[in-house]
Amino acid sequence: MTSVQRLPEMLMISSRKLGILTMRAYRLLTGVDDAAFCHRITEALNQGWSLHGSPVLTYDSVRQAVICGQAITKDVPDANYESSMDLSQQ
Repeated sequence: MTSVQRLPEMLMISSRKLGILTMRAYRLLTGVDDAAFCHRITEALNQGWSLHGSPVLTYDSVRQAVICGQAITKDVPDANYESSMDLSQQ
């Protein structure tokens, strides 16, 4: 699995050598572990985002709910990162 995770990084490095600009966007989706959260992940995957690492779970005793988190990444061609950008719109 490690070689699969490194492949996009190798492609991004080689594309920079060719003068092609590619930005890697990162998001951490979190929410109650329910169908709505699964739909958010599915929507992101269908918009070109990729899962990054394993999901995490914790229990929120105040809300009495299991909270899930999943990191996702997306390579965005012809983009330059700016701190003001809305990563969910990439």
